[in-house]
Amino acid sequence: MLWLLCHNVYAQKAQLFQSYLTAEKSYKITQTSDISGELNFMGSEELVEQLKQQYGGLPLLFTAKSNQVMTTTTGAIRPDQSVPFETHVDEYTTTQNMGGQTNTQANPIQGMVIAGHLDSRHKVTIDTLFGTAMTPELKGLISTVIDVAQIQFPERPLKKGDSFDQVVPIEIPVAGVATMKMNIHSTYTLTGIEQGLGKFDVVQVVTLNMPDSNLDLSATGNGTGKGEFNIAQHMVTSFKSDLTMLMKVNIDGMEISLKMKSITDQKVIQQ
Repeated sequence: MLWLLCHNVYAQKAQLFQSYLTAEKSYKITQTSDISGELNFMGSEELVEQLKQQYGGLPLLFTAKSNQVMTTTTGAIRPDQSVPFETHVDEYTTTQNMGGQTNTQANPIQGMVIAGHLDSRHKVTIDTLFGTAMTPELKGLISTVIDVAQIQFPERPLKKGDSFDQVVPIEIPVAGVATMKMNIHSTYTLTGIEQGLGKFDVVQVVTLNMPDSNLDLSATGNGTGKGEFNIAQHMVTSFKSDLTMLMKVNIDGMEISLKMKSITDQKVIQQ
């Protein structure tokens, strides 16, 4: 009875979740993404028939599976309390199938090395990017992705049932005629702490973020996910999400619709 009482009291204690890399450690990050969907066109019979001939039928079905493996190594704490790190993109391949045609290729960032540091407040700064395919545009994109992709935990302790929100911008091209700019609004809820792991449920809502666009377009989406935060290691070590989106663009009487389902699974191992 006493053990149960102590357990219940502990379970209700608030926990501060601080996510950062620890000095003089090595991390292996693996992520798989499975995307499936369909691209469809609606308009004049003549134009739709031409597109059917071009694509071998409509809707155009597609799948894409990507595998990412990265290794991050941190150095010793510097006098200014910053911690240097270096990330090697060991693998980043994507296999696509569109209209029955399959293609596998390496992403341009495969083989890239990202060097940076964490300041005394654990903020990540990218100092240098090395890679044969490096361009200023790609460097800017990677820096932006690293900045927004991390889960931003609140600077307050959380107890079971507490939630916090984060908004991440994304861009998806549709049929080469428009780039859909959207926001993914994620709500993270702490469902409990077990064996040193904070467990979170995630609810995601997709909204359009193009207030100045002259195009007739729309975008909606919903998703769910689960994550685990290793308190001793100060990081999310497991995260899986399932997201469905619908995008539409109307151009000169032609409606282009894109339905897409994305399943992402990420794991981090501290070595």
